Amino acid sequence: SGRLLGSGQLGLDRTQQIVADGSRLIGVAEESASLVIHDFATDREITRPDRRPVLAGDASFQLLPSGKLVVVTRDREIVVMDPVDGRVLSRNSVATSIHHDYIHGFTAFERNGKLLVGMNTERGFGESISAAPRMGEPRCDFGRLFCIDMQSGELLWERRTEPTVFCHLRGPDVLVAWSIMITDNGIRRRQVQRDLRLQFIDLRTGHTLAE
Repeated sequence: SGRLLGSGQLGLDRTQQIVADGSRLIGVAEESASLVIHDFATDREITRPDRRPVLAGDASFQLLPSGKLVVVTRDREIVVMDPVDGRVLSRNSVATSIHHDYIHGFTAFERNGKLLVGMNTERGFGESISAAPRMGEPRCDFGRLFCIDMQSGELLWERRTEPTVFCHLRGPDVLVAWSIMITDNGIRRRQVQRDLRLQFIDLRTGHTLAE
């Protein structure tokens, strides 16, 4: 209808992403680096100031196509929320698996009722797969990949990741990933060989089925 739902100053960090989800605006508070969800239809903040999750580094948050909100906190927790009412659907601590002081970002996507969260703990993403986001395919950098059951909220498995792209091609409980392996075969003169690497990962266990 074009009707103005509301206006105001929320004190959001403009260097972080700000996402519109229906009548809701999702962002990061500039002073506290905590998650803010404000519903302009009701003119109220859904996240209580004293219970806002504080975000980790550049990890920020991600809104999934299913409508769920994924947050990585400063305490190294993966939190799944309902942005409509702010309910926490699941919370898993991964502090014992992340040994770096800073998280450079993360990616989250769903496959067959499971949530995959890749945390990037090291810089240095390869040029060969830098176009993956433009193709709509999720990617991970050097870090850890965590798998969570969306129904029970249980953390099922984790594994180390290198620069990897996860394909839209999928099978029953199989995650298909590809990467570029770079080998320097030069002795006096630099000779670089690039090889395509395909991996088929069991979504139930995280084990590599074939490579």
